[in-house]
Amino acid sequence: MDQDKLVTAKDQQFVAEGIDVITLRFVTIFDNMDSCERFHPEFVHQHFGEKETIFGYENLDICISYSDPSMYIYPEVRYTRDISTVETDMKGDDIIAKLKDQLPMDQMGTMVDSKEAFEFHLTKQSNFKPFGDLIAKFNSGDKTFELFKIAESSPEFDKYLARVQTLALWFIDAAQYTDNSDPRWMHYFLYVLYQKLLIFYDKNCRKEGNGAKLLQCIYRDLYSISAVFDITVPTILVEDPADNFIYLRDYVDCVNCASLPEFSTENLKKGFSEEMRSAALHKLKINKVNEIDVCLVVFVYEYIVLSNVRNQHEGSVLKSGKQRMACPYFATRKLGITDINLFKLVNYMESTDLCKKFHGFYLKSQHNEVKLQLSTPKLSGIAKLMASRNLMEQPAVVSENSPVTVDKPIPSPLFSIKTFIESLNNRCDDGRIIIGKQKDVLKYRFILLNPGAHLSDVIREARATILIGGTMEPAGLLVDCISRGGITNDLRRFSCSHVIDDEQLMAISIGKTIDEKFLTLTYETRENNVIIRSLSATLVELVSTVPNGCVTFFPSYDYMYSFIDKMKEFGLLAKLQQKKILYVEPRGTSSEIWKKFANSARIGSGALLCAVVGGKLSEGINFSDELGRAVIMIGLPYPNRNSTELKEKMAYMDTQMVGGGKQLYHSMCMHSVNQAIGRAIRHRKDFAAVFLLDSRLYFSYNNI
Repeated sequence: MDQDKLVTAKDQQFVAEGIDVITLRFVTIFDNMDSCERFHPEFVHQHFGEKETIFGYENLDICISYSDPSMYIYPEVRYTRDISTVETDMKGDDIIAKLKDQLPMDQMGTMVDSKEAFEFHLTKQSNFKPFGDLIAKFNSGDKTFELFKIAESSPEFDKYLARVQTLALWFIDAAQYTDNSDPRWMHYFLYVLYQKLLIFYDKNCRKEGNGAKLLQCIYRDLYSISAVFDITVPTILVEDPADNFIYLRDYVDCVNCASLPEFSTENLKKGFSEEMRSAALHKLKINKVNEIDVCLVVFVYEYIVLSNVRNQHEGSVLKSGKQRMACPYFATRKLGITDINLFKLVNYMESTDLCKKFHGFYLKSQHNEVKLQLSTPKLSGIAKLMASRNLMEQPAVVSENSPVTVDKPIPSPLFSIKTFIESLNNRCDDGRIIIGKQKDVLKYRFILLNPGAHLSDVIREARATILIGGTMEPAGLLVDCISRGGITNDLRRFSCSHVIDDEQLMAISIGKTIDEKFLTLTYETRENNVIIRSLSATLVELVSTVPNGCVTFFPSYDYMYSFIDKMKEFGLLAKLQQKKILYVEPRGTSSEIWKKFANSARIGSGALLCAVVGGKLSEGINFSDELGRAVIMIGLPYPNRNSTELKEKMAYMDTQMVGGGKQLYHSMCMHSVNQAIGRAIRHRKDFAAVFLLDSRLYFSYNNI
């Protein structure tokens, strides 16, 4: 049924979600049919279209029974009434026809239309015998499993295989019937007690470890076949190459490798070795194709992780990290990987989607953490509305200076490793490797010093390249960067006036407090009680003249929290809160603080938000209209000059132009200021005031 008709239908009770109303069950004995457990499929779009809805029936219930193990199908459709009883010119979906459409043309007899016919097949299957040869047998709990291998096809087996594969359409996205005319196909079937087919989709067969045991038996059979030379590439075709199978396959590979003497505990302590690679290659047929490239991946990954285990070596690496570590070439020498073709390695990782495959396995290994994240209950529309109302009614409080727990996505290690390997291919002069330490973990990080080399490729390939931004000044370094990329001609700069009129924006640079003390808020004066007291009094006077919302930006979290503590100590915090409701940006997530501030800013005397330059609230959030009638910048957000990364960038810029390092240092500060105060004016009719509280801004005003 066309979706437009569904939307316009008067009675929506005649539209059903296919996944909700369809159930499957496996029946061995006819008399026990009604007591067999029913379970839902995972996909129905192959039968009922992309929307996975069924139209035309009220209180629809579809039960599809499979005879186990002969796999004949009997669908039962029940409903209280159809759409034709309400709308005489409308008809419901032909459910039986849609089910038959997905059967092979020569297998229409797979589906029966009566209980009697289904009972006949159940009775007949008492004489059922598995196809192929018994190759393995194992026990799991109180069950005995038998694995049969079918190496040569037959007409009867082809029919049986098609009946089994009808299940795949319900559980595997975009599943298709296999072309069994290819003689290279080998099929494996697992039976319980010789008489019941083990169906992977049956919930009763899940989470018992049978999948790993089945794959283990298949591997052992394939080891003995000389025509199979690699079990890790598409020699074995899997209908559902999803994360579940990847995790299962890697688990079996780990178990098999652990059984080899080359992977003993003592050998593992020594790191990855040629003996391990050779054993996995010849005994288990793992990674025979592209074996050299795979070993390169293991070698690079293991070397970076394990080369700094010993404390003595770790100390020497950290020592070199405190100084500037030379170019990427010398980094590769330190890591001992100069003989590796990194370009070839990166190309292999991309061509094989190695990062995505590894990430799937990594997520599965972290399944407990993922499960915990997904277990958070979802709120209904009414619950969200009530939560929003409760949020507005909560009293405002100042955020405590304490870390906030943040739900972080689980990262993928190999993506980071691939990016790092790519960075090692840069020119020596264009980058540096920085080594740092957090707790007991070493971190390698690449910093790009010359982005012009990469930007030039884009510029040369395009007819014209346009760089647009509202906070690009000072732009001297950007022009120099483009020039260093070899683009010296036909570079044009254009700037226009603001979209608002002059009377809609008031920008004032304040170099003195209300008691005539100079505001030079450097690192040395940040703890000066006299300056902080004067600055606090000035802030109270400013916000008392501003309606609605007001935002104050600080250079850092430490300075912001220290300033607020000092205001409280001087008795000025209470005075400030009499003027406006105060909110403080936490170190972690800030969504709740933002919602509370937005609600308070629009009512009464408004609210004051204290935020940090470069924090979450200084970028990407618009303080338009009542949310930001004034932006106050306290001090200048100069970066930490003692940072190894900044020292390297400044030293590089000094080699490119006279005073380049100092210009970079100043530009980084001014860009941060522009980014923060640019949050205020967001449209043509908006208006706001900007107060810059630092005497040094007198000399930098032309950059803002």
